[in-house]
Amino acid sequence: MTFRLFKSAVVFCWLLLLLLLVRRDFFVTRIDSGEQAALVLQARYQQYYGVHLNDRRIGWVMEDVRPVEGGGFHIRQQALLKLKVINSVQPVNMDLNAELDSGMRLKTFQFTFSSPFYSTKAEGRAEGRTVHFTLDTGRATINDVITLPDRPLLPLNQRGYLLTRMSKEGEKLKLPFFDPFSLTQRESVVTYKGRNKELISGRVHNLHEFTETYSGMSTSFWLDDEGRIIKEKSPAGFVFEAESKFKAMDIQDSGDELLAAVAVQYSGKLLPEGSRSAAYRLQFPQEAQV
Repeated sequence: MTFRLFKSAVVFCWLLLLLLLVRRDFFVTRIDSGEQAALVLQARYQQYYGVHLNDRRIGWVMEDVRPVEGGGFHIRQQALLKLKVINSVQPVNMDLNAELDSGMRLKTFQFTFSSPFYSTKAEGRAEGRTVHFTLDTGRATINDVITLPDRPLLPLNQRGYLLTRMSKEGEKLKLPFFDPFSLTQRESVVTYKGRNKELISGRVHNLHEFTETYSGMSTSFWLDDEGRIIKEKSPAGFVFEAESKFKAMDIQDSGDELLAAVAVQYSGKLLPEGSRSAAYRLQFPQEAQV
């Protein structure tokens, strides 16, 4: 009798854990684009971020959101990175101009990306869920049309709408957004981690911590009580911190060799002497697992 009760308890606990797992990964609340747009309408600002790699400022990011006459908004996002690749400094520039309607939905955009290795330009316009675009890769010009599951929204650094929807640690929310670099509609899952103290530029801030997962990658970011991103950390080790314009643009150097900084660390010998083949095991850090 005792053994049967024990087996029943084990089965019950297993079913309960399975239910919680399914609920966590599949029954996540999704915020639609209309609701997200309504919650982000207060976004009118200009903010600079210093980009750090291994505690060295190697670039900056700027985001400017301004209302335009007749309704709607103009978005300008710029970034400059100086990356050391194979012992030479490689500048990377990104520039996005976009016009949004009064609901913060995309109307038109122009995007450029340039580096010594690859450059591209894209421009387009949105008509409902359809985006007409022209892509210039330097070798070919592509004109195409894509239809998205929803009207496109751009990801912005003013994310106060998360604080109005998420107040309990562990809560999750699905967010749709348009990626102008890949010209695709994406969806991320944001998880609220609660309030935590974070040391930024020598000062301790009491911030709201979140993680965001999309395309198999997980980033962490911290919001102040106004919903502004104060810090963000990417899986590759890049750290973005809200700073004044002059401080953010004061690039110290290109930092360490980028390939070495993001390379997978290994232990032992890559190929033992006398061996013709070898097997390797790749293990991700706990915080990088999704």
